[in-house]
Amino acid sequence: MPPRNSKTPVSGQRSISTFFATKPKLQSADAAAATASPAKLLRGEAVTDVAAAKDSHSNFTPGAAAVTPPTAASAPKSAKASKVGSGSKVQVKAVGGEALGPAAVGRAIRVYWPGEDAWFTGKVVEARPAGGKCLVLYEDGDEEWVDLTAEKWAWVEPKQEKEKENQGGGGRVAAARAKAGVSKAGGAAGKAGAKVGGGGRKRKAAIVESDSGEEDEEGGAAAAASGSEYAASDDGESDEEDASLADECEEESAGEEMMSDDGGEGSSRRRGGKGKNTGGKGSKGGAKSGGKGGKASGGAGSSQPGPGRLAATPVAVSGGSMGLTPGTAAASGLPLSALASGTSTAVARPPRTSLPAKTPGTGGTPATTLARTPAAGGTPLTAGIGSGGGSGEVPGSTLREDTAPRCTAVNLAAFPFLHPDRLRDAAKRRPDHPDYDPRTLHIPPEWFKTAKVPPGQAQWWEFKARHFDCVLLFKMGKFYELFEMDAHLAVEALGLSYMKGDKPHAGFPEAAYHLMAERLARAGHRVVVIEQVETPEMLAARNKQRAASGLKRESVVQREKVAVLTRGTLTDAEMLSSQPEASYLMALAELPVPAALAAASEASGAPPAVWVGACAVDVATGQMLLGQWLDDELRSQLRAVLTAVQPAELVLPKGQLSRECRKVAAGILRGHRTNELPPGPGEGQFWDPPTVWDQLQAGGYWPQGSPLPPALAAVQQGGEGQAAAAHALGGCVSHLRDVLLDKQVLAAGRIEQLAAVFGIGAGLAGGGGEGGSGEAGGGPGAHFMALDGAALENLEVLENSEGGTEGTLLAALNNCVTPAGRRRLRQWLCRPLAAIPDIEARQDAVAALLGPAEEAAATARSLFKGVSDLERALARITAAGSGVGSARDAPHVILYEDVSKRKVRAYAAALKGLQQIQDAAAAFQALGDGISSSLLKSLVTPGELFPSMADALAEMQNATDWAEAETSGRVDPAPGVDEAYDAALALIEESEQQLKDFLQEAKKEVGAGVRVQYVSLNKESHVLEVPESARVPGTWTPRANKKGVKRYSCSRLEALVKQREAAYDGKERAQGGILLGMMAAFARRRQLWAAAVECMAQLDALMSLAVAAACGAGTMCRPKLVPWSAAAASGGGGGSGAPLFRAKGLRHPAGLSGRDGTFVPNDIELGGKDVPPFLVLTGPNMGGKSTLMRQVCLAALMAQVGAWVPAESLELSPTDAVFVRMGARDRIMLGQSTFFVELSETSAALHRATPSSLVILDELGRGTSTGDGAAIAAAVLDHLTQRVGCRGMFATHYHHIADSHASDPRVSIKHMGCAVTPSPTADGLEEVTFLYRLADGACPKSYGTNVARLAGLPDAVVRRAAAKAQESEEERQAAAAAGAQGCSRQEEHRQAEKEQEKELARRVQAACTAATAGGGDAAAAAAVLELQREVQRFLRLQ
Repeated sequence: MPPRNSKTPVSGQRSISTFFATKPKLQSADAAAATASPAKLLRGEAVTDVAAAKDSHSNFTPGAAAVTPPTAASAPKSAKASKVGSGSKVQVKAVGGEALGPAAVGRAIRVYWPGEDAWFTGKVVEARPAGGKCLVLYEDGDEEWVDLTAEKWAWVEPKQEKEKENQGGGGRVAAARAKAGVSKAGGAAGKAGAKVGGGGRKRKAAIVESDSGEEDEEGGAAAAASGSEYAASDDGESDEEDASLADECEEESAGEEMMSDDGGEGSSRRRGGKGKNTGGKGSKGGAKSGGKGGKASGGAGSSQPGPGRLAATPVAVSGGSMGLTPGTAAASGLPLSALASGTSTAVARPPRTSLPAKTPGTGGTPATTLARTPAAGGTPLTAGIGSGGGSGEVPGSTLREDTAPRCTAVNLAAFPFLHPDRLRDAAKRRPDHPDYDPRTLHIPPEWFKTAKVPPGQAQWWEFKARHFDCVLLFKMGKFYELFEMDAHLAVEALGLSYMKGDKPHAGFPEAAYHLMAERLARAGHRVVVIEQVETPEMLAARNKQRAASGLKRESVVQREKVAVLTRGTLTDAEMLSSQPEASYLMALAELPVPAALAAASEASGAPPAVWVGACAVDVATGQMLLGQWLDDELRSQLRAVLTAVQPAELVLPKGQLSRECRKVAAGILRGHRTNELPPGPGEGQFWDPPTVWDQLQAGGYWPQGSPLPPALAAVQQGGEGQAAAAHALGGCVSHLRDVLLDKQVLAAGRIEQLAAVFGIGAGLAGGGGEGGSGEAGGGPGAHFMALDGAALENLEVLENSEGGTEGTLLAALNNCVTPAGRRRLRQWLCRPLAAIPDIEARQDAVAALLGPAEEAAATARSLFKGVSDLERALARITAAGSGVGSARDAPHVILYEDVSKRKVRAYAAALKGLQQIQDAAAAFQALGDGISSSLLKSLVTPGELFPSMADALAEMQNATDWAEAETSGRVDPAPGVDEAYDAALALIEESEQQLKDFLQEAKKEVGAGVRVQYVSLNKESHVLEVPESARVPGTWTPRANKKGVKRYSCSRLEALVKQREAAYDGKERAQGGILLGMMAAFARRRQLWAAAVECMAQLDALMSLAVAAACGAGTMCRPKLVPWSAAAASGGGGGSGAPLFRAKGLRHPAGLSGRDGTFVPNDIELGGKDVPPFLVLTGPNMGGKSTLMRQVCLAALMAQVGAWVPAESLELSPTDAVFVRMGARDRIMLGQSTFFVELSETSAALHRATPSSLVILDELGRGTSTGDGAAIAAAVLDHLTQRVGCRGMFATHYHHIADSHASDPRVSIKHMGCAVTPSPTADGLEEVTFLYRLADGACPKSYGTNVARLAGLPDAVVRRAAAKAQESEEERQAAAAAGAQGCSRQEEHRQAEKEQEKELARRVQAACTAATAGGGDAAAAAAVLELQREVQRFLRLQ
């Protein structure tokens, strides 16, 4: 059992019910093993491991577990850990055999261990008077022969033994102490516990086993009256006992719980606070280290189980450890600080091996160490099943091997099917079977009979077997109960306390359902809610019908699974109020790349490796997104999708998803839950495309004969070309059906393309955005800017590196006042616009909100602040009105909270929110033609984007008095709204009038002047009352009289009363369906309301951009969009038609709030007329290079979202994609090194960038050797500037790259300015002042030693580094000088050769002229030939 939580118990917690009171009997062999097995105590050095186990405690689940046999040799006394005695004064004796007569057997005895300076208590089970020896059975179950002639020992007198038993041995007094509260061990534990949980009697839960009045003697009447399965009963405690226990509290343990093997008087589980263990007064010393902590069993401060106490139940803990239930050291009342530090108020005696333990159910097989390995899905209950870490492997912090046998014996003996050797799923498959399903459990049918399991307990196990990986919230009356392994988890996760009894049990009232269920789900657990669908009265009526039919009577009420809650399946408003962001559930599927698609993607240069399909669902709003794409080996597109969508939960086909895909998900997502479904056509399996279409047609999700929603129809019509998306859809719908949400989501009909919402998740992996032809705005069809995962992460668009939003672009622009508006703004940032008309339309809307519509915007924002999360509310109301709402809200589910009032308030709040939207639109409509923005006008003008809903909304609002309905929880419709209700009211009015008429007739019959009136009597609403002296007709029947008056009735009056009652019953029946009928009418107009909410979301997002523009720190400007022509740009870089980016006074958007420091503005220009599109950036370390590059990318992104930009002016041609390679980090979860991450992000740019793209590369090549890194960086730069021709920035410390491109017309060389102050000494340490200004030319040095000094490196190291840097610089300069001298000599040689060449040419010309003039002179001809041979020799020499 985990350590006690210090939180106050939830109001209404009860003591353990008899639901699990019956303890199954052990088989003879198992029982012997369980009872004879010695209690293995924690050694002193193992306490730290126990603390770790307690800190990471989770719920128990059998897994790859084993139990280790005890040590072969018995430890000597000197090695025993100290176990302080009970503390009562004893007289040390040293007597021989004369003390050992037959009467000694059975007596309690204390034995002193000098090596440990401690007393140990036990009983004499055998005596040998001749040798003066006796066999002592210690309280922990160990046995030892003690030589009384050589040992210090003492008898424990009967008075002392009885006192000890009352204090902690499990007697009636211990049971009475169950009223104590919860407090941490340590500090004034007893008093604190009394304050927290003291006072008041506990209620015992009694499962309804009979319909014939056989309820608990003390609580049956209460149960029958309340309709609950519980009876409030007295547990034998008294106020006097409370007072006495409170007085004892200071010296008692806070948090120890008593358990009993036989479930008798000692089986009392307390909530904590008060409660002694089996020790005596000697525990004071042990209590010192933890405040007034308390006594432990068997002696002061001991953590040993005393006689009659259960051994610990094994509890799985996160990280692979094992926790202990009360009865072990891990659960004793020790201070947590002592456990954490490895110290304790008492050190346990080491175990003996005289009685080797065996695991029940395994015959003579020695038990091995219990191990737990988390499952792939991260579900604690499936830990160790079918996962890594073989049998016997103990990951993480575990208990000592010698503690395991006793810890597992009792639990596994009670539930043998949980033993690792017997564990099977519902299909009887073992965990090593490839198709093993850890979600289910096989319980042998015969176990219920042999273990004599009560019907209530059997019902719980039946649900648990079907949901073995889940936490069950099991409804019993007005409380949700958690048993066995679920109870351990609830105590740890919810801060609950254990209830009294010998079995793990916790619970909370129905009123705390939303809080507790949400907390469990957000902690990563899968929660199944089991509700009652029958009351005890209904059970009794059903049993009568069964008896009439000759069937056996049922003993427990019926229950149903009504909800499955995880992070991705929360729909209740109370569970979503603190989480405005969408929590997507996403199914992924991978298929081989079809040949046709592979051929179509060859032109991209990035050969696809896999075909990925995705289906994401936001169950709170009913939105479903479908997409598919071809992806590369690095899963670049998948990374982008996961980064933008950030699903809280994944659904994967078991064994069919690649290792690369799993690694990407593990590396990007934080704390997500994974559900693995086996592929197949059955329930709970991952469906293939043919199966999903069959299931959708047969599921009745849409009206008979109606077509599929357009997005689904497009996927179905795509056939094999949409197989990946259809496969992912199959997994998603199958999982939604399993969690009871398929009808609610699909009936909403909000099915869209993933690419249309987030701008990603469609097309080929190699496409540059959706267009990329280079035409205006990215070319025809390029509607959105493409942002991959690296861009979203490196630019910190949505999240910063710590997972928060501080400093992100979302935080800078988010001024939304509605959750729907915030979600829409987030989608805009993931999907910036690329078409100039679309961007300018949004800019015009923002400008109007800053100008003529400013006051209307202020009014609208004020109204929107009062609107709840209307998008989610509409999804719930329309689902309920369509008959597919939450199963927990179904009429047949028994709930004790005022559900009707909650429903009425939710519906009234939705109508109020819609009215506020209508009023906000009216504020803009009042401006008339003063609004110049077509987009803004369409968002507020009825009949355009904004719907004409005034009449429909007025009809809904006038249907009743909603203020009165919210107060009463009842909807009284206005006349004409409901015919049945109007007819019932007419009957009531008629019956009331008839009763009035009858009263007038009665007055006439009695006589004038006699007072006759109606009074109510018992169950009769109308009885005639007359004075005692009045004379009445003989047909009147007397009723009970009162002094001075008589009361009568008659057959006619009785008939009129029955008629009136029938009329009121008709009104109740009609009224019961009023709200549902209104919600049904509301659901039929869902498109109307959805359009209004969408306009509100867009308007809120636009006003958020306007607020950022108006209130941002510094100058803000409206960007100017400049189209460009690919034909004009084809003439070369710098042509007049090239795309451009020209900013003046540009700042980082993180400074808009004024809280993140001052950012130095800079002017920057990329592309355009006579300007190179690419910029090589150098400068000192920490000089602002990365910040400047982020500014450029974020400015482009903000401009294309439609926002104002922090700059004096900005002109740009729209960008079709942004590629960012920035920062140095590895991906350990993906198995990728830092250099690999650099190159993979660069690869995406090289394959997919177009002339319209913007590429940012920061210090590429630093993850490898200088030579290789410089070569790769130079090659990448050449490719982007010469072949792609895109705009971009390239920051580097390879200065020769800047030198080599100094004369390149496609590249400009700049650096981040700094002021360098020479060192006044010879140590070479220069003072560098960062200016953060962009300057022309290259920076001569990086000044790394300056950063080393700022980082606090020792001065000696910094000076040595500066000297080495100086030496390297001098060597470089010397090499450069030598190279220059060599170049000079080569130039002189070339000049000499040229002169020689000229001389030869002159001589040849003269010789030829002489030979011609000589008329064929032989001498002249010979001279020419000789010169020819000389020229040939010269050419060969060259």
